[in-house]
Amino acid sequence: MITLLRFKHLLPVLLCLCLQATVPGQEKKGASVPSQKDAQIFNLKGHLVIDGDSKDWQVPATALLSSKDGKAQMRFAADYNNFYAFVEVEDPSPLKNAATAPEEMFKGGDTVAFYFKTQDGDEQRVAACLRNEKNEVYVYRPKSGNKKPYTFKSPVGEARFDYVAPAEGAQVSFRKYDGKGYCMEICLPWRNTLGIWKHRPEKFNFDAQVVFSDPGGMQNAGAIWLFTKEGPGLTIEDLPTEARLYPDTWGDARYVDSIAISADKPVLAIGKPTGGADIEVELPRPGRLSLNITDNNGWILRELVMATEFTAGRHVIHWDGRDRYGEPLPAGSYQWKALLFDCMKADFMGSVGSSGRPPYRTPDGLGAIGGQHGPQKSVASDAGGIYMANACEEGQPSIRKINPQTGVALWKRSAGGFKTARHIAAGDGMACIINTDATKSSLVRIDPDTGKDVPMGTAKGASARAALELPADGNAVDGLAIVGGKAYFSVPAENRIGAVDLSSGAVENDIGCKSPAPQGLSRLNGATLLICSGKQVIGWEIAKKTGRVIIDNLEAPKAVCADAKGFLYVSDLGSSQQIRKFSSDGKLITSFGIAGGRGANSIPYNPLSFVNITSMTVGIDGNIWLAEMTSPPKRFIKITPEGKWLEDFYGPVAYNTFGPDLDDVSRVFYNCGGNAKFIETKLDYDLYRKNPLAPAAAWKIVSIQDLGLGADGATRNPTMTDLADNGYGHVIAFKAANGNKYLFRMSKGNRASNPLGAGLWIWKSDRWIPSAFISRNSGKNSKTPQNDFSWADQNGDGLIQDEEKYIDPDTEETAWIDRDLTLHGLTGKWASANTSGCGAPKYQKSSFTPYVKEGESNYWGKGGSYNFVSYEKDGSVYYICNIGPHRHMSFWDRATENRLVKIKDGKAQWIAGSHSTIPGLCDFTTVSGIAGIVDGIVLAHNIEPANYVGYTEDGFVLGDVLLDENGVHPKVGGNVINIENFTGLFIRDPKTEKKILFAVSSGDDRIIEISGPGKTTRLNGNIKLGTASQFGEKQPITIPYSNWYGNVTRGIGIDGEYTEWNPNVPGVSIIEKGEVIGDVSMRRDAGILNVFATVSDSMPFEEGDGVEITLSKTNDLSKAVTLLLSSTAKDSKGKRIGTAKLSRNGAPVESRQIKVGVSERWINLGYRIEAAITLELLPEFTVQAEQKFRSEIKNEKTGKEEIKTGVEKVADLASPLYGNVRIIRMKDGKATSTPYAPQPSPITLP
Repeated sequence: MITLLRFKHLLPVLLCLCLQATVPGQEKKGASVPSQKDAQIFNLKGHLVIDGDSKDWQVPATALLSSKDGKAQMRFAADYNNFYAFVEVEDPSPLKNAATAPEEMFKGGDTVAFYFKTQDGDEQRVAACLRNEKNEVYVYRPKSGNKKPYTFKSPVGEARFDYVAPAEGAQVSFRKYDGKGYCMEICLPWRNTLGIWKHRPEKFNFDAQVVFSDPGGMQNAGAIWLFTKEGPGLTIEDLPTEARLYPDTWGDARYVDSIAISADKPVLAIGKPTGGADIEVELPRPGRLSLNITDNNGWILRELVMATEFTAGRHVIHWDGRDRYGEPLPAGSYQWKALLFDCMKADFMGSVGSSGRPPYRTPDGLGAIGGQHGPQKSVASDAGGIYMANACEEGQPSIRKINPQTGVALWKRSAGGFKTARHIAAGDGMACIINTDATKSSLVRIDPDTGKDVPMGTAKGASARAALELPADGNAVDGLAIVGGKAYFSVPAENRIGAVDLSSGAVENDIGCKSPAPQGLSRLNGATLLICSGKQVIGWEIAKKTGRVIIDNLEAPKAVCADAKGFLYVSDLGSSQQIRKFSSDGKLITSFGIAGGRGANSIPYNPLSFVNITSMTVGIDGNIWLAEMTSPPKRFIKITPEGKWLEDFYGPVAYNTFGPDLDDVSRVFYNCGGNAKFIETKLDYDLYRKNPLAPAAAWKIVSIQDLGLGADGATRNPTMTDLADNGYGHVIAFKAANGNKYLFRMSKGNRASNPLGAGLWIWKSDRWIPSAFISRNSGKNSKTPQNDFSWADQNGDGLIQDEEKYIDPDTEETAWIDRDLTLHGLTGKWASANTSGCGAPKYQKSSFTPYVKEGESNYWGKGGSYNFVSYEKDGSVYYICNIGPHRHMSFWDRATENRLVKIKDGKAQWIAGSHSTIPGLCDFTTVSGIAGIVDGIVLAHNIEPANYVGYTEDGFVLGDVLLDENGVHPKVGGNVINIENFTGLFIRDPKTEKKILFAVSSGDDRIIEISGPGKTTRLNGNIKLGTASQFGEKQPITIPYSNWYGNVTRGIGIDGEYTEWNPNVPGVSIIEKGEVIGDVSMRRDAGILNVFATVSDSMPFEEGDGVEITLSKTNDLSKAVTLLLSSTAKDSKGKRIGTAKLSRNGAPVESRQIKVGVSERWINLGYRIEAAITLELLPEFTVQAEQKFRSEIKNEKTGKEEIKTGVEKVADLASPLYGNVRIIRMKDGKATSTPYAPQPSPITLP
């Protein structure tokens, strides 16, 4: 049965009539993307030697899987006793797996897994890897009578399996090819390994997965599947989520006696589908091809080929005759238009706010600064280097050890998800950290040379971690030092110091020191601990358990350290904010840093202006290393023993707002979040390109300015403070036509942030002064309109007076500002109505010009989020629309549809953009917005994968632009950005004419040159479509039991949309005179019969139009029940009203319990109609049966929607059951009724 494919599940494109199984949206050269439905398993006749060599495999590969993470091809075979597989994986860093436990191999890196299920409850995974040079094969069963339980845990939850253990009787062999990949050959006995079946099952659900490690082999970084297109297990998630099995996403297995062989590549034995049309394309040269199907007016109906590599010559590409939603188009003439181009390319230019060596991730895992949230935490040292713990961790390790001369990381380690190393200490050849989350802390011993855990004690199962009895506060510990093989930790709130014996793990909660609020611990020598307490530094003699005052009369000592010569260095906070140097007997020698520390502004920036130095150490190089807790900037500091500043180690800069001076792109601004202070930097892009390992030479901080302060530099402007503090965005500086220099903070939203408005600062007296605020949604941002306003400064004080406020109900979010101060808003442009004498523009409704003419549609869709960019050159505007409820199939899959819409000359020109729950490199599933348009190239940014997709002005996709010189999107490097990419800014450098992308992610920022597409050739031609391809092809109507589909409680409902339908529900096509005129699918769920139909009709909703379902116990229609679904009216809001008429044996039946929803197809192509019929209305066809249910229920107490799941007895359809489906369309006042089959036929009820 060919299943009904909706929206992102389209029928295949056939290139050269050669079929190849790939992940949709990730096509290979000359390859097609069939809808793969089953795994072909060769009926083996003979014997296979499990040696990792394919010489005895006479079975061709039946599946080629490809994604940004890598490629794999697979061969499957089976005999009565065993299942066999031969897997070849293309991977530049093969067979790396660092899982701490073999049960968690899929989280540790390179792994191959197979999935089997014959019935509910027997689903299982068998996974294999090479770990610690040992072949590991494990079986995982969520439910099992044989118990060997294992629980997969993470901070967000856990997943318990009844059985996780080595796979009995399994044979596996790996062969590694350095730099290329590996082969794996495996034999799994049906009886032993799979443990449920005595011999091979005749039918089973199946899937196969290849997990890829990151280049350093530390953890999993990506995965590709044979079948899975949906679900949380598809993406890299937390451990329990990845551990769970999702059998609803798997395919089927099919035994075959022969497999068709292609001359030069693996093929699948899938024939060309019925219907559609072939397109012959003669390509003059090799390149990347994008091909669109349009109507005769140029409206894009389908992006058929998307930035796929092709060879030169003649190619035959098959179009299935369906549109972007997978819905049939009527017969007739269409156009194809193609763009052949070379490639897009990205090159690293620079980064600000980070001192990583280099600032980006590297294959060895040592690049980038690490950490994400919050400030620097702690610094320590030993003979091997400098330890740094910075920021709370979400996506990349936050603890590292560096070479003090070069700054290059020697190793990195993770503190754990949303955890941090609050303190770090080294001494006596040992090292340890205080590992914290929001409420609790533990001490972890680590290896100074590798950063890995070191068990404390020799007993079997000894742990590297010692739990500490502390107040429920992640900051309860405020000091850590190693002396005499013990780690001493201070708890100021409880006036005590505890200790952990690093050899045994024994914890002593209180060593007896009575100094009040002890903190800032440090090692003086092998017998003495230094303690900051009150206004003193105390030396605690460990053996004697006595203390003596070494330094007194400080203001607020926070941290202390001693060098090899006996000098003491103290961080004195309060009004001092200086580093004080003392002799060994406590005499003050000098003070380093500016007294009082860094103020609200630092103009120019002075690196010796300290604020809140909370940790310090003396390195093996003799220099003093400091950790500054208060930002901006986020930094570690290196100074000489004489107080000379040497270097700042900056970062991280996750989620920041940043952008350039449009007149000088070497001038870049950024903030660190958490305050209104912006940092102005100066970059030398040539130096940064030449040596990314020397960031200190490539960029520097010029100034730090608090954008929330008025012209007096002291009085705060709360509105502009809040605006400057908002992250995930962009600023631009520019010289306006009026001669003033401005800094503009855009207010367009993205999926992470929706600022309340746009801000404008004016350059006066060598600093930025607040000048204007434009509300993002005047009158609607707050519950009290008087607190929601726009503002234009009239007196130059940079502060808001009541008479300067104004409320215009139509001001809106903005994406750009021209040099004449015209704002580019969401729906139109706002010219400045007037500008005050101090340079502040004011915007009012009278100065507004809409983009879309009255009566024209903007094609945004409903219920979505929108992002946009306006193109000054030709007046066009581009919108990204994330429309409809989401199913959360990947973490940031937050819409049902994603559109890129172009508006020009007052109306929509085209719609493009792809939605797939496997976010691919041409896909918009996680799109967050538009970065800009330069030289006719529009760049949109995806959150995951963190990439940018280019489009041309005429609607051709250029694909991912973050490619290297080989046309590959690398996992790491200077030309890509990692983790969650929320927003970007794409501009032209006025001096060099280069296209420059300023990209921001939750990990860092990047400045990248974008080049391409190179040589371009446009091709076009005509298509004659006889009919769209059909579903079902006259197979029996099938009504499966299929639950509500998705991972979140949003969007379920009978609304004429396909959101809650599993895309694998089969459907049938209705054919009239050889042409597909509609598709119908049905499913059963929790006592409900659900129906969904798509109808092609150029004049929809005429009286008499409809979809009719007929059910009967026999093929005798005299006792049939008929359901007619239609829509001929609208409600008071203009929404279509669906109607249902139920009749039994020709007599009407009460049908008010039937829910009907209707939606219109675009550009007058027809309609969709959906219905839910309670089976209580059809008692003659039902029985009571125990069935699983999964549906959305409104909690009457909370008012919130919740997912309810379980098993209960419900009414369910029962065999025998006959039926038919027909579509009724009005033509010339007469009804034409077209059935699926001439007579009712048996219905299959799986």
